[in-house]
Amino acid sequence: MSLFKERQAGAKKVVELQNKVLSLQMELENALKKTKKKPKCNKCDDLNKQLLVSKEDLDAFGLEIKELKQELKKSRTEATRALNKLSALEHEENV
Repeated sequence: MSLFKERQAGAKKVVELQNKVLSLQMELENALKKTKKKPKCNKCDDLNKQLLVSKEDLDAFGLEIKELKQELKKSRTEATRALNKLSALEHEENV
């Protein structure tokens, strides 16, 4: 029976040591993450500025497209009215 108890105690110690190793590894990873600094990237800054400018241009073009669509709709409506009026005048002349 004592051999069983010794094995059980040894297994518990192994599990405790494995848990301790895992916790120390996690602490080390967290410490490394905290101490790592991202290097300054001038190219990234330039690309971010270009991206912002592009987004502003996109918004401006979106507004311009919206205005042009409204103008196109008005022009089509006016053209349809003019054709209907012309058609009505031609019909009156023929009658």
